[in-house]
Amino acid sequence: MKKVVFFLAVIGSTCGLAVRGSSTAAVSVRLISPNGGETWIGGETKAITWSVADGAGAGVAIFYSTDAGVTTELIAKLEGNPASFAWTVPRVESKACLVVVEVTDARGGTARDQSDAVFSITKSEPKPDLAAEIETSKKETFLESFTITVTIKNTGTAPSPETVCEVMVRNGHSPRQILRRFEKKIREIDAGGSYSYASPLKVGRGLFEICAVVDPGKKIDEKDKANNRAYLEIAGK
Repeated sequence: MKKVVFFLAVIGSTCGLAVRGSSTAAVSVRLISPNGGETWIGGETKAITWSVADGAGAGVAIFYSTDAGVTTELIAKLEGNPASFAWTVPRVESKACLVVVEVTDARGGTARDQSDAVFSITKSEPKPDLAAEIETSKKETFLESFTITVTIKNTGTAPSPETVCEVMVRNGHSPRQILRRFEKKIREIDAGGSYSYASPLKVGRGLFEICAVVDPGKKIDEKDKANNRAYLEIAGK
């Protein structure tokens, strides 16, 4: 009996059989941030970050959407293979924002990824934020003058207008009677700036509390009012 031998030449297959020859995997991208659930404030600078795998990117295009992807707007086009972009967040109001990153490789292939879920952008008008600090080099005194230094810092994002700082000296124990009160005019302070002044004081025997309050009338629209007050204790012996 003659043996019949069949030879099967595999040219290509999509069924898991190996294809002879070499190939390069297509580029892929994964958006890291923002990936959903964040709240970003308009006007701030935030980092959009992503990672590229299975090939090197030759260029990146970044888009954002404020309607859950129905429409998109270009943020930037970048050359090479960066992994982040410093984005000045637009001053919009939306709880349905997405970011889309599209990577193109050297062969012209593309890969896209977007935020896994929507995030929020909220409008934020620039505001000042005044913070009071008070200090003295002498913690104990008795019937003699000493000097306090009051520093007003504007940690906000807008200049603060002229205001006043009120200093009160009162008993450190009940009844907390105010013994002295005086004001100092504070000039306009640029965002990130500060203003300091010194005042001589005198106390007697006992424990005293010195309190400095900037904008005591709360006339300035600030980002935070909780840091407008500072305290210092002095022991007179």
